[in-house]
Amino acid sequence: MSNFIDDIFEWDVLTWSKAYNEWQQIIELNKFKLGLELGSRSGGGSLLLAQNGIHTICSDVFNPIDKAEKVHKKYKLQKLISYESIDARNIKYPDNHFDIIIMKSTLGFFKSKDDRFKVIKEIHRVLKPGGAFLFAENMNGSFFHQIFRKAYVKWGSKWNYFRVEELNQLFNIFNI
Repeated sequence: MSNFIDDIFEWDVLTWSKAYNEWQQIIELNKFKLGLELGSRSGGGSLLLAQNGIHTICSDVFNPIDKAEKVHKKYKLQKLISYESIDARNIKYPDNHFDIIIMKSTLGFFKSKDDRFKVIKEIHRVLKPGGAFLFAENMNGSFFHQIFRKAYVKWGSKWNYFRVEELNQLFNIFNI
């Protein structure tokens, strides 16, 4: 199972994998048929959805097939997954189309608050009523955490790390 978890979360697995049990529980409690992974990179979210029998579109700004399909084939799940280039700010599907959408460490890419709101509005638009949006994002951390990130993480000063209040504002559209 740990290889599977590693393939879902890809890096900093110990931290990110804390979402796994929650996500799995939500998936098991519902009868989702069609899923979308945004910001896929290596297809970890698609792997999780397909493992649960959900037909999934694995997407990123650039089609992730080259990297993601290898991981999906490893678990013989490629028949449940298709690959597309999708900009999360402009999802090319009709309203109320997907049962479930999954995204990990993607919102922080968008530096503009307007772009982040566009992404969330698009997700809300294409998600069916009663559907689920599963996500995990990088949080701001302590003062020292922020300093070390900027100094030692290659993308540390370019990435948007969220405060809880920011996420609450972004997700206000979901009325949670």
